[in-house]
Amino acid sequence: MIGHEPAATPIGSAETHPATGEAVVAGNAAALSRRGGPVHADLVIAGVVIGFCAAMWGGTATFDDVPAALTQGMGPAAFPRLVLGVMAVLALWLAWTARGRPDPQREPVHRAVYLTGIAILAFMGVLTMFGIYAAILFACIGIGWLWGERRWRLLAATGVGLTVATHLIFVTAFRIPLPRGLIGSWLT
Repeated sequence: MIGHEPAATPIGSAETHPATGEAVVAGNAAALSRRGGPVHADLVIAGVVIGFCAAMWGGTATFDDVPAALTQGMGPAAFPRLVLGVMAVLALWLAWTARGRPDPQREPVHRAVYLTGIAILAFMGVLTMFGIYAAILFACIGIGWLWGERRWRLLAATGVGLTVATHLIFVTAFRIPLPRGLIGSWLT
């Protein structure tokens, strides 16, 4: 009948899958599949991961080659490529298992996830400026507080304990120097 077309489902709103009765999120992705329905979110996620892996694989092509006489085990590009290969295979598995499954209603990402990402970027900044010891202390106290721990003595004890353990294991036992940061380099 003219004028009685079903209304379009707004992006992100839920509807019920006709066969299973499960909640399905319409419009999780802007693109549409060949059947005209929304693309399964797992396919979009798999595509993003595979794209990331391809870009990083290209980045490993810029690594300098180690002369054969100096090579011990894998070259500098081998391990990152191994990790990227595993990530790509797992992304392909995610895409494969998404076939024929309805896209379930997903909860929104909690605010703490984004704040944790920002805290990790801040950790890298603290590491660059002040060195690994300050960065570990910052991460234990800051991220612990961000995740809901409010006992400052416990946070401080964890941070100091992990910092001391890191020094004892890497510097004392294995004789591996750790990053001192810009300020630490100026002081020595």
